Amino acid sequence: MQRATSYKSIIGPPPPNSDVHRSYATDLHFPDGNIVLQADDLCWRVYGGFLADRSPVFRDMLSFPQPADAELMDGVPLVQLPDTAKDMSLFLKALFFYEFFAPFPSRTDFSTVCSIIRSSAKYQTEELHKRALVHLSSAFPMDLSEIAHFPSWDLENSHLIPVIILAREMSVDWILPYAMYKACSRLTTKQLVRGVDYQGELMQLHPDDTQRCLEQTLALVTTASADLLEPLWLPEVIPGCTRPSPSGCFSKRLALRRETEAWRSHHRVALMNLVDEHDWSDLAVCTACMSFMHAQFNAALEALWATLPGRFGLQEWGVLKGMKSKATK
Repeated sequence: MQRATSYKSIIGPPPPNSDVHRSYATDLHFPDGNIVLQADDLCWRVYGGFLADRSPVFRDMLSFPQPADAELMDGVPLVQLPDTAKDMSLFLKALFFYEFFAPFPSRTDFSTVCSIIRSSAKYQTEELHKRALVHLSSAFPMDLSEIAHFPSWDLENSHLIPVIILAREMSVDWILPYAMYKACSRLTTKQLVRGVDYQGELMQLHPDDTQRCLEQTLALVTTASADLLEPLWLPEVIPGCTRPSPSGCFSKRLALRRETEAWRSHHRVALMNLVDEHDWSDLAVCTACMSFMHAQFNAALEALWATLPGRFGLQEWGVLKGMKSKATK
């Protein structure tokens, strides 16, 4: 069976098509293919054996004898699929051209990942599905140490509600704690309630998830962030401080506290960056105070991170990590 070796190398142009309601995809067409797939008005001439080898769904579909009056296109069987042309195009390119959707950390985009996750689940292409899940998961850390890691695609505000909907639909629960935290952090109350436009479609959270996000937006911006900021003003004199005078370390800590309080009042909960490295490096306090505050802040951050799944009605991190490992290994 002939196979393409490169997504960039197209095997010849598609033949002329007399049916005005159908057209061949120009980026995936094999002149010697033995089956034509159609989704919407777009068609792909490909190899049935290749599809059957990778997908038990296609294997079962193609194992049935073709009836005498089966529809043909350019002399080969035509199979009409209920998928969108976009989803099927991305799915087939990922199947036939390995480098089009190479494993993490190769770059991809959110739309491609979503289409391939859904299609690979539907057609039971297990290895491709795992590859897509790893790409999706790369934007949603499960440990604080992973926050600085670079995902294989760019997470934008318009993706947050669609990705939560996708995770619920496909049972990808392990990405939800950070995805919902990000929704609380980046989206306005109006967006959480009314939804966001994604590729011309209004995407809305399930009412239960809307309620969780609204509740946690308030909780995270008040009590949770207050716990993180506590070392900036308590205790007034840190043990071992070498500049305990009223104009010493405490005044510097308090100034940063006031600055941070004003910043978080803008109804954003970017807790992981509430006090960033720039803030710490500019804070003119003694070594003892700096060490104490770093330790207290990091301990509070770890404690908050541990509560993140429960805040959104999810199982603890350990269980979610087990789910991810089982689904992606």
